[in-house]
Amino acid sequence: MVALAKLRLGLRGRLAIALAMMMLIALLASAYASYLQARNIAMELEQSKLSVLWQQIERELNVHRNNLLSLREVPSIEAIARAVRNQGVDPESGDDLQAWQQRLEVIFKAFLSNHSQYFQIRYIGKTGDEWVRVDRDERGMVRVVAGNELQNKSAYAYVTETLKLKTGQIYHSPVSLNREYGRIQQPFQPVLRIATPVVDRMGQAFGLVVINLYAEKLFETIHADNNGIDRFVSDEQGQYIKHSDPSRMFAVERGLNYSMRDAEPELFELARSSTQLIRFHAEHSEMDGFQKIFYAPQDKSRYWLLAIHIPDHVAFANISSMLEKMVQINLVMGFVLLLLIYWFISRCVVKPITRLSEATRALQQGDLSVRVDPATASDEFQILYVSLNDYAEQQQLSTESMQMQLAQQSQKLTAVIDHIVDGIITITKSGSIESFNPAATRMFGYSESEVIGQNVKILMPEPYHSEHDGYLHHYVDTGEKKVIGIGREVVGRRKDGSIFPMDLAISEVAINHTRYFVGIVRDISERKRAEEKIKQMAHYDHLTQLPNRALFHDRIAHALSVASRKGELLALLFIDLDGFKAINDTLGHEAGDLLLQAVAGRLQGCVREADTVARLGGDEFAVILSDVNGRDSVAQKAALMIEKVSASYPEIDAQCAIGCSIGIAIYPEDAGSCKKLLNKADAAMYAVKNDGKNHFRFFQHGEGI
Repeated sequence: MVALAKLRLGLRGRLAIALAMMMLIALLASAYASYLQARNIAMELEQSKLSVLWQQIERELNVHRNNLLSLREVPSIEAIARAVRNQGVDPESGDDLQAWQQRLEVIFKAFLSNHSQYFQIRYIGKTGDEWVRVDRDERGMVRVVAGNELQNKSAYAYVTETLKLKTGQIYHSPVSLNREYGRIQQPFQPVLRIATPVVDRMGQAFGLVVINLYAEKLFETIHADNNGIDRFVSDEQGQYIKHSDPSRMFAVERGLNYSMRDAEPELFELARSSTQLIRFHAEHSEMDGFQKIFYAPQDKSRYWLLAIHIPDHVAFANISSMLEKMVQINLVMGFVLLLLIYWFISRCVVKPITRLSEATRALQQGDLSVRVDPATASDEFQILYVSLNDYAEQQQLSTESMQMQLAQQSQKLTAVIDHIVDGIITITKSGSIESFNPAATRMFGYSESEVIGQNVKILMPEPYHSEHDGYLHHYVDTGEKKVIGIGREVVGRRKDGSIFPMDLAISEVAINHTRYFVGIVRDISERKRAEEKIKQMAHYDHLTQLPNRALFHDRIAHALSVASRKGELLALLFIDLDGFKAINDTLGHEAGDLLLQAVAGRLQGCVREADTVARLGGDEFAVILSDVNGRDSVAQKAALMIEKVSASYPEIDAQCAIGCSIGIAIYPEDAGSCKKLLNKADAAMYAVKNDGKNHFRFFQHGEGI
């Protein structure tokens, strides 16, 4: 102690202590300022996370709104309304209400099956009666609700409020617990209903389409974490609609008195005047805040409040760790800097500094192999030399590691592209193919070496083959887009010349100031075949492969239009098989099906390709004969049909024999409209039945009408 008391610090010692004190104060001030800035960044980061959740929910809502508006445009919607107003028959198509309801049920069922976010789609009339309803049950099964289970919903706000809207507007209900027959569904099912009015050509609402969404799926990304972070959603009234504690959700509906207004009055009041907020709540030692989601665009008073609570030890954990490391790093750097200054005052340091400057410049220019010899310096400069060498070595190792990682990532990306199902093709702005992945090779039949450098139009049939270069040059010169950035269905051509349908999406990228176009293609041949099969099932009888009743009505309407325009005669023949029931009863239904198929084949053999043979149901058939020369030619056809149908069917059974009764109506002699012509042919057929069967008869005025 005596020795320390007698110690006299020289100028260099006092200068070193003064520099050290000044540097320490500066470092502490810098660290504290960095801490405050980092805390603000942390709060901004949490606010951005809330915004991301808001944008995600808003995007999902927009998808659901677009789906709703697309359902509104389904032709069956307006047809059902016309049928309801016209005593159960659509005056435009002639189909009854049940037929249109069944078609809409098929559409709703397919739509619900493809959208797991929905559990109910309904078409409701303006009186509140459910016309069509498709539900998803607790097991995820989609079913059509029978007519006797349909309900009247006129007392519900989503019905009355939607009918007040203009066309294209959408009503958004509050998120609430689903009710059936006025009672809350068990187990609880939170639901968001979106609905849009369906209007006629006069702008009058005649019904609405409603989609019920699973609210849980809409808010599935909002949840509490094990580290103490709590997220929840309430509505503008403060009722919790998503919370980590289920007992707090929908308290008002369940007869309980619990809400955000009572639990967090301060945050609830702040939400009334602000759209978003993030703050540090020192009293609660946490960061909290909210983000408003205006789910009903036309009404800003209705919103969801997405709120968050984060304990301060979680919110600022990274900041505290960063501050500690920052102080440590700054102290080390300050100590080294202090030694350098002290050494400079003590001795001539020009040469060592020059060496350091040269080495540092080399590192800056990317020469990571540079090293300085520690033997040429001593003390602190030697430490600096060693540190510089260590740093260069670490940077060299880090660079090599980074290059290796980039190479691995490149290999992974190449592997993904090589194994992806979709074809990926890259072309230059002149149309030359730059890359062609294996999926594209399998799709078009060309090897990569065969197409690289070739013009991409070799993959296109006419007329796209001839038009491609002109379109590409036009886009490069003007920037006018017709395909770029827009997905569409096109036709591709394989190496063997065959063509196939495909989905095409093209995007533009710039690499090193060079323009490229990337096309992603997918072969949709299977999908097209499936669509064609569905069309076949919808318009043709599954047993005889003849046009069914729906297609028959389309055919006769078209044939009448052509006959009217050209001034031609048209004959409609109604055919009912005589004795078919006895065959069905004695030989069985399998024999009956074979007989119907045989009759269909014989009837088709009696007419021209331009004529139509249809099965209307059971043992009833109809034939449309276009551009006939007169009653004699029609009579010959009818007699030929009776002859062919009445012939034996040994391939079915030796005793199998039937006849047929044919009623005939002529356009325009007997009737000028489709409906009247159908009625008169039917009346003529029944006259044959009453007159002994197995012959034909032309309609006679006053007969059965």
